[in-house]
Amino acid sequence: MLPKLSKARSVKFQTAEPEPAFITARRNALQDLTNINAIHVSCAVCGWGSPSVRIERELEEFIDLRDHLYNIMFAAHYRQYYKFCLGVLDSVISGVDPGGFFFTLFGEERAARKLTKFVEDLVEPTLQHACANTHNCCAAQIWVPQSIHAFLFTDNNSRLNSNYYFHLRCIVSFGQF
Repeated sequence: MLPKLSKARSVKFQTAEPEPAFITARRNALQDLTNINAIHVSCAVCGWGSPSVRIERELEEFIDLRDHLYNIMFAAHYRQYYKFCLGVLDSVISGVDPGGFFFTLFGEERAARKLTKFVEDLVEPTLQHACANTHNCCAAQIWVPQSIHAFLFTDNNSRLNSNYYFHLRCIVSFGQF
């Protein structure tokens, strides 16, 4: 027979509730977005010596990202937007318009600078207004970080049939060396 344990030595376990997969994906996306040091969009192929994630994107993909984020915001709210949603909507609506008529008229370098600013302006409010408690979040606060993360870190190889594309370069720090 085993001796009885006193209550001072016993351990009380808390019930573990499984976390939904979309919350885990959101947390992982926010963690990766937090590690971004810089974003650079360029039009020319060049060799970079620093460790980075290099994803090639077409101009239409930037437009699709803008439209997708706007649709997420529109579907998440009927009347009133949260601070997070207002920050992202400000970047989407009154920021850089990658689909604008005059966007590529003034040259590729200017377009690349504008696209860099567009992506930086999307990442900033996403990290600035992200809430840790997902119970008080709207649907947009869950889906926007995942959409931006997928755009920055997932290569979809759609550039093979295009003659005009931009290279998106995100320098991500993976810890101290």
